[in-house]
Amino acid sequence: RNVEQMLKEASEEADGLRAPADGVVLKVPPVHAPKLPELGEKRNRFVEEIKAKTHSMLSFCEDRIIIRGGQVPVAVAWIQGRVLWRAEITCYDGSKMDGWQYSLSAERALHANPELVPDREPDVDEVEAILRSESPQGTTAERA
Repeated sequence: RNVEQMLKEASEEADGLRAPADGVVLKVPPVHAPKLPELGEKRNRFVEEIKAKTHSMLSFCEDRIIIRGGQVPVAVAWIQGRVLWRAEITCYDGSKMDGWQYSLSAERALHANPELVPDREPDVDEVEAILRSESPQGTTAERA
């Protein structure tokens, strides 16, 4: 890779447009952004609390939260709990998942960690997305 490409990727990573190799990016819907601490001391405490529990680093960029290192799935779950599991997760490979999809994927990898399970029922769109991701043929409605 050339230097320009590396700089472009580093810039996209810093802006939360690309997930870091050791983490993910959460895109918080505007309607749920007020559930996260504003700039200042409250946000600093929030970041430090997650860092202490998960050893993950957080950085904020507009409507995106970049999570790196440590126990990324647990950090994601903590933040998702604040925004009602509505943030979209972008992984390093560029794939995007809703809260339920990421939770199921992380739970599979970490063997039934109860911290990773959303505390609300999935809506219809989330169920459809889960079924699509779990079935190579898609959902029943898509096959019909």
